[in-house]
Parts: sequence; structure tokens; C-alpha cells
Amino acid sequence: MAQLQQSLSSSFIHQTRCSVLDYWLGMAQLQQRAKVAARSVTQSREMNPRRSPSHSSNLARSAGVAVLWSLTAPSVVAAQELLTQVHVITRHGSRYPLRKDASDLSESTPGTLTAFGEKQMYDLGQWIHETYAANSTDPAAFLQSFASFSMRLESSSLERTIVSANSLALGLFAGEARDPTLESLLPVVPANVPVYTHDMVNDIYMRAFDKCPELHDRLQALYLSDEWQQLETENDQFLAQLAETTYFQPYANQNGIVPLEQIWNVYDTIFVAKTECSEGHEDLATCQSISDGVDLARNVLTDEQWVKVMDLAHQAELMKYGPKTADKLIGINLIQEIVHRMMGGGIGLNDDNGNQEIEFSLFSAHYATILGVFSALDKTFFSQEVIPHYAAALIFEVTERSDTAQRFFKLTYKGDDRPNSRAVSIDLSNICGNSLICPVSSLQQFLGAWSVERWCNECANEGANQCLTGQDGSGKEVTPPAVVNDNDDDDEYPAEFGFILGLIVGAIGVVVTFFVQRRFYKKLLEEQKNQAQNNIPPAHYDDSQMQHNNDGVNGGVGGVPLEEAPNVPPSPLPAQLVSRATSAVSSDESPATNDEVVETRLPPATQKAVVDPVDVERELI
Repeated sequence: MAQLQQSLSSSFIHQTRCSVLDYWLGMAQLQQRAKVAARSVTQSREMNPRRSPSHSSNLARSAGVAVLWSLTAPSVVAAQELLTQVHVITRHGSRYPLRKDASDLSESTPGTLTAFGEKQMYDLGQWIHETYAANSTDPAAFLQSFASFSMRLESSSLERTIVSANSLALGLFAGEARDPTLESLLPVVPANVPVYTHDMVNDIYMRAFDKCPELHDRLQALYLSDEWQQLETENDQFLAQLAETTYFQPYANQNGIVPLEQIWNVYDTIFVAKTECSEGHEDLATCQSISDGVDLARNVLTDEQWVKVMDLAHQAELMKYGPKTADKLIGINLIQEIVHRMMGGGIGLNDDNGNQEIEFSLFSAHYATILGVFSALDKTFFSQEVIPHYAAALIFEVTERSDTAQRFFKLTYKGDDRPNSRAVSIDLSNICGNSLICPVSSLQQFLGAWSVERWCNECANEGANQCLTGQDGSGKEVTPPAVVNDNDDDDEYPAEFGFILGLIVGAIGVVVTFFVQRRFYKKLLEEQKNQAQNNIPPAHYDDSQMQHNNDGVNGGVGGVPLEEAPNVPPSPLPAQLVSRATSAVSSDESPATNDEVVETRLPPATQKAVVDPVDVERELI
């Protein structure tokens, strides 16, 4: 009996503890839902003040009930790790075959997204919603509607990645996600979500692999390395067989083989055909377009040959984009941007954390982007199939402890485009010692002093705006590359020295010119004064003619009447002005004749132009 009582007592205590814990957790959820409901009421009233009263009343009643329940909950809840952010890097969906230059990774065909590729990305969007919406800090709101201030969908500036992002958004957000008030005037209600892109030349985040001359130099060195040459030599017979196939003859070299650096182009042609022409898709236009007129491209190689092509392609791409060659040159800029958002920053490294925190990010990119991020984290790709499949996703999950607000991250990889495929966790022990989850601060320390400035210098990029302006997250300027001195004589002094010397010489010239002209005008003034006092008789004019008025005061000089300036005779009136004055006589008088005009002129001896000394003094002043 005593044992039974002890057992019942232990069972009761255990149930009580579980009930208390459930109560606390339940109250915490109710508190969160109360906040969401209250916010919904406020947003509904602000966005649509004409909404029917019954709708607002229902929301208000729900909020009131939740708030009432929340008041009974404890003020302190056991610490939890709550999902606060999700940042996703994806490869685009299936596309048309793409031809790539092995030397600089440039592309010569558009590689347009196909209908099957759109469906792959749509399914991925649905999987993201189902996986993360219910597990977030706010399951009633996270990913339920699109919020432009806290969600950001970005893409490289290519058709296949932009359409992939749009397709993913359709699966991620419900039709009313963009229009929660149901006021759209469109005939259909899609998830009309904006996708942002960078100019191709400035995309050093999702396409850094073709913006880095240093990486291209490393690739050239790789193609000449013993490791690469050995792999090619071991498979030269098979590479010669590929060169005999019509599809792959454009990639053959003068030795009659498809060189190893071209194996990706062979792989891509067959991989697209096998993807697009899978069972049930043979009638798609994409599938029919990649046939040789007799058989589909997917059947050009035997199964054994196809396995061999895949094996060589995966080995070659791992050598090209792995840590040994790529290091941090491809993925570091994108990782730094994601870490910035993990720590609560807004869009772009240059914001001062005053922007709204980003809860969800999408970077619609390429398989080289994903491999570059792995290399930047010093991780060798763990899968036997190195080249990520279409619609593959690398996901940074960010959680926050409710008691300390410390943030952690987890890295998940979904390498298969099928919606029911499982995602796997990436080992992070090289970053923080824990295989599954690390503090975000540990990732910051692991990345060290890398910045956009350092990337520009190490990649020798001189074309992107970020490298031209020299701005990174810290606002520091990039140190310009050193100028090589070619030992020319004209390079002995810097340009600044010549500029300053020119200013000094110019200033001296201005001063000398000023004093020379001043001396000249003083001498001229003295000569004019002497001439006016000794040689020029005063001139008299008839009252019917216009008298000279130099300053508008009774014919005076410098505003002084003539009688008050006895030593300064008035200047003679020019003949042409006399003629004009004569012609201005009123119409009732007969015009003056030429003889009369001549009579009003000064005697020939006094016809020289006389400079008014006072006027000269004014000019000098």
C-alpha cells in the first residue's frame, strides 16, 4: 500500500509539473497571439478605414479574448530558442542548355528557364512555407503575408534567376499575401512580390565568380596543374569517345578529345535533356528542342557513359570551386551581407542598423554561388554529387534565446528539387566546435576582417561600382593600386607639384601686370592734366544745341558745376553726338543743314580727343 501511495504521489507530482509547464508555454503562446491580434486590428483599421464594422468587431473581440487570457499568464517564461529569421540561397530551376567558357566562366547562351523549372521553384517555395512558417517566433504572421519592410527577394540579373524567384514567391505566399485587405483590382490575385536585382557588372554577391580576375587566373593555373593533367590523362580514351559524338564535337580540341575543362558543357547538355525529358515530359517543347532529329539527347550516351560524365564533371567542378582554388573569393560578400542581417541590420552593409530588421531573404542565384559559400566557410562539399541540382537551397536559420536575446544560426542544405525530399544539417564544428548550431558572433569571428574593400583588392576587380567608389560597410576607401614608375623624366614630380607651381607663376604674373598698368595710367593722367591746363581752350556751345553733361549736373565735371572747377575745361562734344542732337530738334523747326553742323564743331586745332582726368582716376580706383 505504501508503495502504491508513493507511486500515485510521484505520478501526481509528475502530472502537476507537466501541467504547469504546459500552462506556462500555453500562456506564452497566448500572449504572442494577443500581440498579433491587436496588431491585426490596428493594421486593418489603418489600411482600410471603410472596412465593415462587423469585420473589425470580430478582430477586436478575438484580440480582447487573447489579451484577457494573457493577463493571467506568468510574467516570466522558461528560456526558449525561437526562430526569428530565414535566409535562403537557391539555384534556379531547370533551363535550356547553357554553354560556358572555362577560362573566365562567361556564358554564351541565355539558358532561359523552362516551364518545368518554374514548377520546381514553385514547389520549393511551398516547402519553405510549410517548413518554417509554423516554427517561427510568430507562427500566426511569419510568411503568412508579404511585408516589404522585413522581407527581401533578390536575384542575379538573368532571366532564369528572376523568373525562378517569382515562381518561388508564388509557392511561398498565398494569393492574398500581397493584398491582405482583399482590395486588389487585378482580374487574378497572384503573390505579386517584387524581386530586386543588381546590375550585372556590380553583382559581386551572387555572381562574384565571373567578376574576379584573380579567380580566373587561378583556374588557368589549375588547368595546367599536375592534378588536373593526371585526371585528364587517366580518362583520355573516354574523352576521345565523347569527341566523336555529334553533340560534343564543338568542344573537342585539336588532339581529338574533349578536354577536361569542357566536361561541364558535355554534362550540362545531357543533364538538361534527362531533366526536361523525364517520364511524362517528352512532349514538352524544351525536350523536343534538344534532340538530334532522330533521338532525344538524353539517349545519346549509354547509362555507363553518363555515369562516367557525371563523375568527371563533379570532380572537375569541386576542384574549380572548392576551398583550395576559390577560397573566399566567390562567397564572402554574400555571407557578410547575410551576417549583417542576422545581427539585425537592414538592407545593405552601409545602413546604420536604423533600417527594419529583415526576417526573410531570398537570393536567387547559381550553383557556383552555393559552392562558393561552402568554400568561404572552409567546407568541402559533402555530397558525392558536387554540382547542386536545380532548385537546390542552402538555408541559414536564425534563432534567438528568449532570456538573453543571443542569436544562433543553423545551416541546412536541400539538394533535391522534389518537395518531399529531406533537408540535411551542415556540420559547423570548424566554426564554433558545435556540429549543429553556432552563435552568430562565432561566424563573425570566423570570417575575420574580410570586407568588400578586401575582396576588390584580392580579386583585382576594377569594374564594379563598389570597387570604383571604394565603399564597404565601414565606409573606408579602397587604396588605389600602386602606379608603376616607367622612369620617364616627366614622372619625376607628381602632378600636384606642377599644379601648385602653375598657381604661383600665375599669381606673380597678375601682380606684375597690375603694377605696370598702374604706373602707365598714372603717367598718362599727368600728361592729360598738363595738356588740359596749358593747351586746350574752353569750348562754347549755342543754347539751341545740346551741351555736354559728363555727370548729369549742369555740364560739370565729377558732379561739380563748371564755375566751381575753373582749371578743368569741359571736354569737347564729339561731332557725331552734335549731329544726333541737331536731328533731335522739334518738328516745327527746320532741320539743321550740314553747314550749321560744321559751324558748331570745334576749330580743327582742337579736334583731338581729350581724356577727362577725373574719369581716368575713377577707372584706376
